[in-house]
Amino acid sequence: MFTRKKALRLGVPTVALAALAALALAFAPSASASTEISINPGNVPTTAEDAENSCDQIPGGQSLPGQDGWVFVLPGNKGDFVTVTAVFEDGDGAEHSLSGTVIDAPGTSKAYVLTPIGWTLIDATATITGTSPKDQFNLTHACPGTEGGGPSPSTSPTPSSTPSTSTSPSTSTSPSTSTSPSDSVSPTVPTSAPTTSVPAPTTTTTSPGGLPVTGAGLTGILLAGAVLAAAGTVVLLVVRRRRAAAGIDDLD
Repeated sequence: MFTRKKALRLGVPTVALAALAALALAFAPSASASTEISINPGNVPTTAEDAENSCDQIPGGQSLPGQDGWVFVLPGNKGDFVTVTAVFEDGDGAEHSLSGTVIDAPGTSKAYVLTPIGWTLIDATATITGTSPKDQFNLTHACPGTEGGGPSPSTSPTPSSTPSTSTSPSTSTSPSTSTSPSDSVSPTVPTSAPTTSVPAPTTTTTSPGGLPVTGAGLTGILLAGAVLAAAGTVVLLVVRRRRAAAGIDDLD
């Protein structure tokens, strides 16, 4: 017959087992809880050039202009990245903390980070679900960027060099070639005529009557006068001799 004592005997162990199970569940780690792990210390510090190079999992699958790409992996395939935070050092020694992008793809969980070209990865942490061997993750590869690629697409204004080619104003040298004013030296030619006629007035002389007589005419007149005077003198001498010979007194 089922008595109260038997009920108590059966109830005590049952309650004890239930309590132990509750305690076990309370203290057991949850499989879905997230944990924080660090990067494999053997992967840092490094530059993209010094790391294993590959552009897999990088947007576009190729080197980016002016940017380095970094890809991290959670080994073991027993967990997934929730967040990835990487710390980099730039060329001036300043540190920058950048958040990564988790890649939604089958296989091991991966994430990537993009940085300006030439930065150095010095540390990284991740929040994961599940587990990871040694509680760490790895830098699987990096994709070095191309130098000076960023500004080149913005060189579209350079083709607008059409104003330089439109040298039509410079070629329109018609004003310079229209040297017609300089060629019109005709006025200077006739002006030389008066200059050549200047000596004429200097060689002309005026007679007492006021009429101009040239030098050649004056010389002829003087010579003619001298001849006439000489002839008159000769005639006068001849007449005087004849009168003297005839005994006629001189009329003088």
